[in-house]
Parts: sequence; C-alpha cells; structure tokens
Amino acid sequence: MIFLFFLVIKKNSIFDQMTYLKKTSLLTFTILLAFVANTKAQVVSPKHGDTLNYTQVMFEYKEIFGADYYNISIYNHAHNSKIAYFKTQSLAKIIDGILEFGETYSWSYEAFSRNGLLLFQSSPSSFHILKTRWNNPNLIEMKVSVFDKKKMDRGLIIFDFGVIINKQGKIIWNLPQTDGTFRNLVINKDGALTYNNRKGSFETDLAGNITWGAPTLLADTIKVKNYHHDIKKLPNGNFLCLAERDINEGNKIYNAVFEIDRNYNLKWYWDESPFYKDRTDSITSNHVNAVFMDESTKDVYLSNRNLNSLTRLSGIPKPIISMHIGKGYEQNNIQMIPQTLFSGQHAVSITPKNTILLFNNNTAHPEGVSSVIELKIPDPKDKEPIVLWSYPFQFAKHEENFCAKSGDADVLPNGNILITSGANNRVFEVTKNKKIVWENIAFRRDSITDAFTPQSSYRSHFCSSLYPTYFTVQQFSHLVSKGRKITLKINNDGSEPDSYFINQLMSDGTYKEIGRLFLNAGKQKKVSFKISEQNTTNCTIKISSSNNALKNKQLIYSFK
Repeated sequence: MIFLFFLVIKKNSIFDQMTYLKKTSLLTFTILLAFVANTKAQVVSPKHGDTLNYTQVMFEYKEIFGADYYNISIYNHAHNSKIAYFKTQSLAKIIDGILEFGETYSWSYEAFSRNGLLLFQSSPSSFHILKTRWNNPNLIEMKVSVFDKKKMDRGLIIFDFGVIINKQGKIIWNLPQTDGTFRNLVINKDGALTYNNRKGSFETDLAGNITWGAPTLLADTIKVKNYHHDIKKLPNGNFLCLAERDINEGNKIYNAVFEIDRNYNLKWYWDESPFYKDRTDSITSNHVNAVFMDESTKDVYLSNRNLNSLTRLSGIPKPIISMHIGKGYEQNNIQMIPQTLFSGQHAVSITPKNTILLFNNNTAHPEGVSSVIELKIPDPKDKEPIVLWSYPFQFAKHEENFCAKSGDADVLPNGNILITSGANNRVFEVTKNKKIVWENIAFRRDSITDAFTPQSSYRSHFCSSLYPTYFTVQQFSHLVSKGRKITLKINNDGSEPDSYFINQLMSDGTYKEIGRLFLNAGKQKKVSFKISEQNTTNCTIKISSSNNALKNKQLIYSFK
C-alpha cells in the first residue's frame, strides 16, 4: 500500500521535493492517502485553460487533510513573475484589484501543517482574461467623483449596457453577449445574473452562459410575447416576469405578470386586460415598466408609466387588486387613491423599512425636475399618498435635472440611495440627508463622429461583489465512528451574510436536518454534529446555503 502511494505521489506531482516526504510521519501519510481518495468531487477554480470575462476572481482549491493553512501564488504568464501571494485558512478567496483584461496568468497553491510543514504543492494552472472593448480608455470613459469616501457604500455598480465597475470607475466584468440593449441587469444573491433584452428574459452565469430563458407558452392556452423592462429572481429560485399578453384587441397592448419556476411550471398569473377601464382612449399600452414582490407579504407592486399609477396585487397565488394609486383600473372593493405627485415613473420597489421607493421622471411637467420619492404604503383610511422622503434633482445645469425616460432608485446596504438618471448618463449615491457622496458620468466614443458622447443606462444596480454568497466546507477527515459526532468547518467566502443548513442523508432517501449556522461575510466557524445510526458503510452530509439553494456541498464519511 505504501509503495502504491509513492507511485501516486510521483504521477500527480504532489511533492516536488522528496525532502519533505522524508520528514513526514506515518500519520501524515495516512492523511494524504485519505486526501487522494477523497478529492475527485472537490473544486479547483479557475481550472487550467479557463477563459474569463472578469477580473474579480474567486480562487478555490481542494482540502488537504491535516492542513492548517494554504498559500496561493499568482504569476503573470507573459513576464513569468509572481504578482500576488495570499495566505488563508479557508478553501477559497476572492482576488480583486490585481488582474487585468487581456492578460494570461498562472496560479498554484500549497498546503501547510500547523508547524509549517509542506503537505501539498499543486501543479500550476493557467487561465486567460478576455480583452473587452469596454475596458479600452479610448472607447469608454468613466468620470468618477468621490465627495465623501467615509459615507460611500463599498461594492460594485452594474450598468445596463453590460458592464460592472468598482467605485473607482474601473470595469471588472462585462457580459460577452453584444446582441442588443440589456435591461435590469442584476447579480442575484446566488451569483447568477438576470436581465431582459430584445430576445426575452434570461438568467446567465458569470461567463454569460444562459442557464434559463423565459418561455412564450406558459400553459396550454396562455401565450405571451415581448418580455420587457423587468425580471426578478425570487428567494425561492422562481422568476417574477413581465410580458405582453399575446391577444388581439385592436391597437391595445395588455401586460401580464406571473411567477414561473426553473422547470417552467406556472405558479400564478395575472392579466391586466379585464381590469383596464379606458379601452377606447388613445393610449395603446399602460406601459407597465416595473414589477416587485414584497417578500414579507407576498404582495406584488406594478408601475404603470402611461397611467402615472402604482398597483398592488394581493392574495398570491390568486391575485386580486388590493390597492391602486392613480387611475386606470376598475374592480369592486378596490382601494383607489388619486395622486398628482409623480408621472412617467420608473423602478417601483419596497424598501427594507417597508416603504415604497420610485424614480419620478415627472413627465407631466417637462419644464420641472425629476426626483426620487419614498412613500408610505397606504392604509385603508389614507385618501392620498403620503411622502416620507424625496430628493429633487438639483444639478448646476437645468437640463440635467429632468430625466424624460428610464431611471432607477435602490436602497444600498448602508441606507444611502443609488440613483440612475437614466436618459442622462449620471449615476450617483446620495445619503438620506440629501448629500451626494459618489458619482459616475459615463461616456463612449461615437464610431461616426469619433467624439465622446453620453453613455446612458436604463437602470444601474449595486452588488457587494461578483460572489455575494459563496461558501466552502472543510471536513478534516473522511472517517467517522458510528454514533459519534462529525466536526467540520464552514467558510463564508462570499461578500454577504448567509445561513447554512446541515443535513444527513437517511436510509429512506430523505434528508434530516442536524444543524444550522449563520455567518457574516468572510467569517468561518468549526462546528460538531451528532450523526444518526445508519445500516450502511458510509454517511452523506449535505450543506446548503439559504441564499444559494442550487449550489450545495456534499461530504462523504466512511464509518470506521
């Protein structure tokens, strides 16, 4: 057995220097042998030969039993020089700020025992980062102004023209697809992206590979077309979609909103056409341009741009109109609230404080100014909308204070508001005290005039990183005694807090929860759990994230 083990070592280049082998104890041999038999399903990323479209990269590597810490080395392939060196006790680490588009790199990792003994040294793996047209300073310019760094939220900004920048204005990701304009491009908590374009609504991974696309036939008789403006990925993994109803009623266009799962099972559906009362007016479409679900109540809010109104649907999965601010719909026992506060609005959402936030384009007063408005969710006794907070634009140039089309407003983790003046090319962060702390104005070079012109974004969103929820698990050994506790360590390698569920696979094929754990970003914790007796030779433990249910870790333990 030991002779075969040495052959495996030589073939896989686990050690480059035999001197370390001579110093290793028999116990370390046993640990390493267990490692060789147990790493087939573990992740190493970036893999050798990978091509990436981003410069903020999560490096992940295999667990080496007996290791106390790991060293990661990154080399510039062209110059054959080490550019970074990191030490960590986790199995993954985000590397940011040192990699560039258009470059090729190689990387390797080493595992060390507590007393500094080298247990493992990987072979180098090389990867390439694509050169992007957006990262060419001769083609695009990001003019960033930082007015108060201490009050500015950290993180990244996503633009609907298919790029993500850091707060210094440097592009760190771009969507490889270039087929048309993207709308509502976001990174969800599970790390997947969702967006609309002229072809429909989609989910992709970071590389731009489409992992889900919205269907045109929702059920045997329900057809939709032209997915537009908005798509939301819900915490349960389903998709909240907005599309035009595929019906023929003269020149009228009616919208439908619905929830559908990954397997295209329709959960619920609402068609606005039975409730629209002004069927003979000149408006061809109500222009529903935003949809948002309040996760606490499961109410759904719609923004009707051409009607200057907001609608709330309640009773999901059998939705009814429970409140309407503005005009346009009719239904018995509906709470109708007239309003003149906003017009041509965009981006309705519910804030963490349970209020309504929207971007008021103010198209009814084109000589006026656009604004962001926060409203109280109406009570049944309210006769008009109640404004809790507002931010009217107040830039030096009058023409910059009116945004005729598009726009967005999001609450950031620190409580600031990220505002997108859509038709203009300005994105800025403002405190609740109405102080601008960060701003970006984007320009692109016109291919005809060769001059820089404004580069607008329909919406812009915040994300904490390209990896909001990402975790690894260390099991320390693949052997366990029946009836004993297992000890493992969960590492929150992502950029946001997360909760984890630890489940044991039972003999009947079901999973039994044996523990759960909450961790802030960047934290790790060693925990022990007692496993149930099983009449098998091994035990399977599954660890899953509350925010990333599709990606879980499975550990196999052999009974002694």
